[in-house]
Amino acid sequence: MKILLVGEFSGLNAGLKDGLQALGHQVTLAAGGDGFKKIPGADKRLYPNAHGKSLFHKIYSYVYYPLTDNSLKGYDVVQVVGTDIFYRPIGALPYMRLKNNNDRFFINAAGVDYYLYQYWKNKKYAYEYYMFDDNPQLCALYDGKSINSRQINHTCKKVNEIADGIIPVIPYEYEAPYRTFNNLRKPILFPINIDSIIYKENQVKDKIVFFHGISRPLDKGSNYIKEAMKIIQEKYPSDVECIVVERLPYEEYIRVMSRANVIIDQCKSFGYGINASIAMAQGKVVMSGAEKLDIESVKGSCPVINIRPSVDQIVSEMERLIENKNEIQDMGRRSREYVEENHNYIKIAQQYIETWSA
Repeated sequence: MKILLVGEFSGLNAGLKDGLQALGHQVTLAAGGDGFKKIPGADKRLYPNAHGKSLFHKIYSYVYYPLTDNSLKGYDVVQVVGTDIFYRPIGALPYMRLKNNNDRFFINAAGVDYYLYQYWKNKKYAYEYYMFDDNPQLCALYDGKSINSRQINHTCKKVNEIADGIIPVIPYEYEAPYRTFNNLRKPILFPINIDSIIYKENQVKDKIVFFHGISRPLDKGSNYIKEAMKIIQEKYPSDVECIVVERLPYEEYIRVMSRANVIIDQCKSFGYGINASIAMAQGKVVMSGAEKLDIESVKGSCPVINIRPSVDQIVSEMERLIENKNEIQDMGRRSREYVEENHNYIKIAQQYIETWSA
């Protein structure tokens, strides 16, 4: 099968590409590395010459090229990560072009969009917190009050309507807002290349090392996490080391994270993300979203420690680990086993093939 993957979301498409190729498929990944993360693996850039200084370079890269690039034609399947990867003023046009010039067109429900915002705004989620809480900048992108917001929402609606299938990357959280769509497909978990991620026994030395990487602080609840880490560091100065980094490129992020025993990923999501999955593959203990409705379909017991936007709750979970640090090595081993069972990139790629072919 000849497959085109468009865009990137924390390495989702890089892992999926690896899995599809392992199954013998011909895969092209067109992406820009997901911004500052600079995720490797793309075969072609979505915006060539985008870093040129002239107005001509900008117009060519963001407007002309996506609407005229003939290399994005003739695929059996094209799948795009979300509906906000192209230059917003040109709206749904590049997506419609991908739809019209290829056999089948799919969208991953990933990241943030209009439908998640509406589901939260109308209080339909089963939980009383979410990434939009106390986050006016994020809400402003989807509330329809500005021209930019209306453009984003119009594109999102149009693209999801024309897709042959919408595939959520997390059960419930990314699935529930789309349940009115006839083209909604079953969720497929993140693909993690377990063959390229080295597992290492999670041994605690002098101190337990807690790690938090900041990318979208208001979306992920970094203020709660940093405050909890501060409290723990002051209370247990001889027992813990807390590391906080911000906006690191992917490969450097993975290198710094490898030092840690415990990864505190995010606390305003019902489920865990790709970074948490990569950390588990390394053998780390992970604190992130792990609400029942998001993880009830996984195989085995999910080892992720569920945290919410509450400093006291996060502190309590951190203290539990400190008091039971002798269990961290076994917890890390269970993390790896869980990823091997639920996120194996080849098994996940096969699920995509079956969904695209249905």
